[in-house]
Amino acid sequence: TPAYCAGKAGLWAYGEALRAAHGPAGIAVTVAAPGFFASAMSARYLGAKPLEISAEAAAARLHRALLRRQARLVFPRGLAALLQGLALLPAPLSDALARRIRIRIAPEA
Repeated sequence: TPAYCAGKAGLWAYGEALRAAHGPAGIAVTVAAPGFFASAMSARYLGAKPLEISAEAAAARLHRALLRRQARLVFPRGLAALLQGLALLPAPLSDALARRIRIRIAPEA
């Protein structure tokens, strides 16, 4: 949804700004954009979850990135590459493709 995408983009930009502002003080900030991983939240998502991984695998990737003080973490790489490719398309085409994705969330029990 537009609100979800805006929130995610805003958090990414905030993390980037925090890292730039506080890096000189030795504070590391890792911004992460994980794909689908198994969780109670993702269980409510009723659409396809391409390249979904376990919560443990996602946590391990995040943990490694934090230990390395990695600036950015995006996974899985295939999904990241697809999204970057969409951004390179002309807007009318990428918009048409985005409209084909149906987002359905099951209500909370």
